Amino acid sequence: PKDSPTSPASMNNLSVTSKSKSAALSAERLLQEMRNEPTGRLQPDVISYSAVISAYATCLDQPHGLEKANDLLHELEDLAVREHLESSSRGRDARRYETRSIGVGGGRHPYGFRPNPVVYNTMIQSYANIGDASSAEAILDRMISLYSSSLQENLGSGAFRSVRPNTRTFNMVLNAWSKKGGAECGGRALSIWKRLNIIALEEERNGETYSRPDVITFNTVLAALAKSADVENRDGKEKIVGEAAAQKAVELLDSIENSNVQPNQYNHGKNRGLTHIEPDEISYNTTISALANASKNCSNGVHLAVDAENLMTRMKKRGIEPSSYTFNSVMLVWGRSSGGLQSAQRAEALLRSMANPTIVSWTTVMNAYALADSARKVESLLNELEQQATEQNDHHLCNSIVLYNTVLHSLGRSSDDDAPTRSEALLQRLERGSSYHPKPDFISYRLVLTALEHCKHPDKALRARSVLDRFLQSMKKQNILPPLLQDNIQEAFNSVLTACAYTPSNASVHFRHEAARILVETFRDMNSYDWPGNGEDGNTKRNNGSIQESYTLFIQGCSHLLGSSPCERQVLITSAFRECCRKGLLNLVIWDKFCKFVPLEIIRSTLEDHLGYNVDHTFETVTVRFEDLPQKWSERSTS
Repeated sequence: PKDSPTSPASMNNLSVTSKSKSAALSAERLLQEMRNEPTGRLQPDVISYSAVISAYATCLDQPHGLEKANDLLHELEDLAVREHLESSSRGRDARRYETRSIGVGGGRHPYGFRPNPVVYNTMIQSYANIGDASSAEAILDRMISLYSSSLQENLGSGAFRSVRPNTRTFNMVLNAWSKKGGAECGGRALSIWKRLNIIALEEERNGETYSRPDVITFNTVLAALAKSADVENRDGKEKIVGEAAAQKAVELLDSIENSNVQPNQYNHGKNRGLTHIEPDEISYNTTISALANASKNCSNGVHLAVDAENLMTRMKKRGIEPSSYTFNSVMLVWGRSSGGLQSAQRAEALLRSMANPTIVSWTTVMNAYALADSARKVESLLNELEQQATEQNDHHLCNSIVLYNTVLHSLGRSSDDDAPTRSEALLQRLERGSSYHPKPDFISYRLVLTALEHCKHPDKALRARSVLDRFLQSMKKQNILPPLLQDNIQEAFNSVLTACAYTPSNASVHFRHEAARILVETFRDMNSYDWPGNGEDGNTKRNNGSIQESYTLFIQGCSHLLGSSPCERQVLITSAFRECCRKGLLNLVIWDKFCKFVPLEIIRSTLEDHLGYNVDHTFETVTVRFEDLPQKWSERSTS
């Protein structure tokens, strides 16, 4: 009966309303009850199996759910073959079987166990959701194989004559590769695209459009190529990655634009296969994004920027108005093109042509000038924006901290000697605040610290420590998750240690003494800091690589700044080394610096007296390799 808890309809509802493992198990138990029902009035069919397969495929317990769904799908396929053979042996032809009354057999589906694309599509989508594109494509291959074998059997009346992949099937597999990204996704998507077009052309000859690619298919292939364009070709082998992937995307778009004009490798002939697809805004934007991704790893990407701008021109000719996203993407390609000042100026020209540039538009052009080492131009653009905001009494763009961080980033990259001073001044302006200026965030402070640690100013250690103190104070007022907060605080401490360790050698005695004092105080404060979100040992959740860098910088700084005080230098370096070993953070770099800056007798006594390690005294030098040291001294090391 229709309202029976073991009816196919109720099982289907179960799979739709819950994605828990327990719901899938309950659905499978109902399927088992149907199999064992003594009267035979509740025989399972393709709908019953589809419901249970869907329940397992979409449940949250993966990959177990998909493994179970696969087993059930194989079971359904076996039942379909058996039922088909039985019906054939009884002398029933396919037409009589297909037209059997739904009412016969207690509501059993007229196709019995014969599978259809719906159950396979569910599996494909579930594989896509967990990022397993290879398994999603394997399901597609399985459908094609089963359908092809059925076409060759009994004049196309085989058990799998309904398992025919449709456009949606191909689109889901393409989407799985696009979502996964990486080096192979573009090539796999392009291969599937070509296979689909061969199938579509064959269908077209027969007057069918069942598997015809649509604009979604097309755009998904472009998206996969854009993902592969973001991957650098490190080994030099021929792959569809980086610039090659971007060029494939451009060629594919060309082929669709010209499908009514001339044959090509994608449309397999004039006026055939792809003439129904009309590129839309997404098609052009995705192709431009592929060029932008490729330009990141291209030593000279000016030609990519020219291609991107040409695509925007072609959009306009086809009556598609470029959006701010389009403009921003083209400007991004120019900014990354390594074309220096001329490329940045071209990006600015596009900015000036926009009716309503967004904050992304402005920051994209600012970044282009930053890459061209034109920090003063970046500051000029900021001043222009602020002046416009004041004149128009509209400060929505100037309220974004992203805008100011972009300027700070450009100052940190600048070769101007006074750029760090200008970055400090801008930070202080933000700290003072106003009704339309945003407050600095942790990125703002980190950018200023980075600018200071790399400069050649003799007093940079003092200035970096001042910024660190204000940064730590501001962090108490910001709601940031502990892992992110820990990483940024650790890196901020390291920036100050770097500024101290690399204080210019020609700095005055006063500034070198101050740098030494700040080095020791900062290292001490770092170790005693009340780190948010720590485990019981106080360190387990911090980035060990950054902590190791702190020890390296401290030892380097002691050697550089305390040359006139060898005893103090040895005490500080030895103490830091012992602490590093006890925490299990020793690496080869720290060991080499320790051996370089500390006398042999101190090394021996440190290893033996303080760390309990026996040193071979039969040689004039310490014959201890890093690999021979106790493993526990490096058990938390990242290198």
